[in-house]
Amino acid sequence: MNSRVGIRPFGLLLAAALFLFSPLSRAQDNPEEETKGVDSGNYNTQQSAETGYRATWIDGNQGSYGTFVNLNSGLRLFDYTLSTRSLNHNGTLFDGLYFSNFGYGGDPNNVSRLRIDKNQWYDLQVMFRRDQNFWNYNLFLNPFNPTVISPTNPATNPSFAVTSSPHALTRIKRMQDYNLTLLPQSRLRFRLGYSHNVDVGPAFSTINGPAARYLLAENYGITMNGYRLGMDFRFLPKTTISYDQILEYDKDDTSDRLAFHNVLPMAPGTVPGPVDYGIEWFYPPQGGTRPCTPVFLSSGYANPNCRVFLGYSRYSNPRNFMPTERLSFQSRSIKNLEMSGSASYSTADIVINTFNENINEWTASAAVKTRGILSSGPAESKMVAVHANWSGVYSLTRKARIINLVRYDNWRNPGLSDLRSATLFATQPQVPGQIGIQLPQAQFSALVPGAPSFAGICPGPNYNAATCPQHTAAALPDFTRTLISTYLGQKMLSNTVQLQADITKRISGRIGYMYEDRVITDTGYFGGTVDHYEATSHIPPYANATYYPGGAAGTAANHFLAARGLCAIPSGSSTLPAGCNLNADSTISYVN
Repeated sequence: MNSRVGIRPFGLLLAAALFLFSPLSRAQDNPEEETKGVDSGNYNTQQSAETGYRATWIDGNQGSYGTFVNLNSGLRLFDYTLSTRSLNHNGTLFDGLYFSNFGYGGDPNNVSRLRIDKNQWYDLQVMFRRDQNFWNYNLFLNPFNPTVISPTNPATNPSFAVTSSPHALTRIKRMQDYNLTLLPQSRLRFRLGYSHNVDVGPAFSTINGPAARYLLAENYGITMNGYRLGMDFRFLPKTTISYDQILEYDKDDTSDRLAFHNVLPMAPGTVPGPVDYGIEWFYPPQGGTRPCTPVFLSSGYANPNCRVFLGYSRYSNPRNFMPTERLSFQSRSIKNLEMSGSASYSTADIVINTFNENINEWTASAAVKTRGILSSGPAESKMVAVHANWSGVYSLTRKARIINLVRYDNWRNPGLSDLRSATLFATQPQVPGQIGIQLPQAQFSALVPGAPSFAGICPGPNYNAATCPQHTAAALPDFTRTLISTYLGQKMLSNTVQLQADITKRISGRIGYMYEDRVITDTGYFGGTVDHYEATSHIPPYANATYYPGGAAGTAANHFLAARGLCAIPSGSSTLPAGCNLNADSTISYVN
């Protein structure tokens, strides 16, 4: 990208001129008058405001400017403060009130702070923050499709430039914090707190297929609610002991769907909706063919035999509950020794009850003839964490001290998912000339009321009806269940001891040692390695699978293609492999 972003200096010069000639500069002659404020009854009030107009002129890529700067033109409240204090520290409802704001009017970051306190009774602090996160750096995760395609024909093999980031986003994060301290100056004080954070907005993402990448429209939404209760005990001399109980609730309502980025015209009436050809466009010799060649047929319509998406959706909606208990202390009760420490215990339970992923596609492979995949199932992950630390500083002299830090961490994170998948296959052409994405899906279900049964669309004994799923020897199972069990844990103990000395006013030195013992446990379905599924081409093995018959190459010898995949009959044998069983309805079940 040769263009560059520039901010013209006129706006800066105008701001400087307004500042130099502003009547506010006369306040410098009498600073006491500026800070005196206004007395009203038992309160003194001071306030100040700074407003203005920001003018920007941007040349170049607007998306890059918004990504890294995002300061645009308009009226702004740069700063506002209000301070009210009781003159005798004996106000009716409060002794002090402080309120401040900045960034309102269009800036990406807005902050408001409010503090109200009454001597010996309470201290209330409230904060609101709003952050706008804009990202559209068009060089990030861009496939950089070639603009010049040679020697292929651009009329049949086009290429489309990706002018914005496939992972662009515009999200708004709103954060609220409320903290109340009761009896702040007493030996026993209480603390209450509440936090509410929301992060929402539209975004783009991608899904990577084996031969293409597709743009997804993401509806991002994460919410966090936190509740805090604490007490401070200050009955011992120069010692504070604190107890805190923290409850955190998290929910993620993010969902994704196909954005239909590169929709090409297909013959009218041959598919039920728009067809997405993906964002990657390559042909030899620049790279592997994506999405296919030729893309356009001699009729002028797009090739339905390319790898294309007709639809995609995904959501999971995880929920998390994480309580934490913490005990901490600070003490200077021993002469020349300052020390502090804490110990906490946390648990978390992340549950996914509604994971669902639906793909309506054509894989551009006559070897598998896949027309869609449906995946769903629950997942759960737990965490148990114990943390403790202690630190002490012992002063030998005014210029020499010993520092000791001890830290202990012990946490474990087990997880389990139960994924159920159904692979949908194409039928035979229902009208002459149907190919690829035009072929209907062979849909059946024994669980959905009113849905056709397998026997209804593909009757025996030869399972060769036009509505049968067209399996091949390389086709995936019709139904699978995958159990994934993982465990990650760590146990760590560390100790650091240092002797520090101030040799001169400008020179200091230190010497010491650090000890750390860390044990990490990482296991999975196979256990032992980071890549738990190397033996199965990085794919978790099936717990069980079901193969249905049907297909042009089906014979009695291969059980009409129900004996395929993991249950394919070995060469020279007439029996199914171990773990495979022929059922009464002519399906074959596999159990790992």
